Amino acid sequence: MSEVIVVKLTGKLFDEGDRELFSSYIKIFREVIEGGHRLIIVTGGGKLCRDYIELAKRIGIRSLYVLDSLGIFVSRVNAYILAHLLQPFSNTTIPKDLEELRAIYHQRPITVMGGVIPGQSTIATALEVAEALGSSIVVYFTTVNYIYTNDPAIDASAKPLREVKLKELKEFLKTRSLPGEYQLIDEVSAIIAERSRITIYVTKYTNPSALLEIISGGNPGTVVIP
Repeated sequence: MSEVIVVKLTGKLFDEGDRELFSSYIKIFREVIEGGHRLIIVTGGGKLCRDYIELAKRIGIRSLYVLDSLGIFVSRVNAYILAHLLQPFSNTTIPKDLEELRAIYHQRPITVMGGVIPGQSTIATALEVAEALGSSIVVYFTTVNYIYTNDPAIDASAKPLREVKLKELKEFLKTRSLPGEYQLIDEVSAIIAERSRITIYVTKYTNPSALLEIISGGNPGTVVIP
């Protein structure tokens, strides 16, 4: 298992603000770093991000760059909250790009950040982080237990995929959408994972202990193999 583990946290965790769930994540993260690993955590923007984007549109903002930047700012607010919950083990200054991350990540066992590039998903950011720091895995805590063959919310016959090869997933992405407003793993993420041989574990955000299971060699959700 790589010394540096990249974790992507869905913004829904921040939408709900479940104190017990946050406490569980803090406990699990501490166990991981006590085991000798270093964590880079990328936070999503969640509903607050979408609310601000809708507000901006409603009052006349048309620039996609500005709207995307709003999403990045909100993801960084979430990162700031989590970073302070993780004191004294985490950074308090949120890196705004990969160079800032590379400059500070060795200072603490945990580094928390949000988005970095307008128009790019935070899962793509997580993959770029893994590539930049030489990490071989990204653990993606999202709103579903698995990647499915179709959206299970609208297709009762949709089947969970416990293991899928990246080449197969890339073909899958060309023909259909995955559950949620955004694709779980977009084409940019797939390209980065393929060229840098990064394994992606997809699991549900309500089960933070899945991180320990993955580190121990388990697979609580879907593993995407490069």
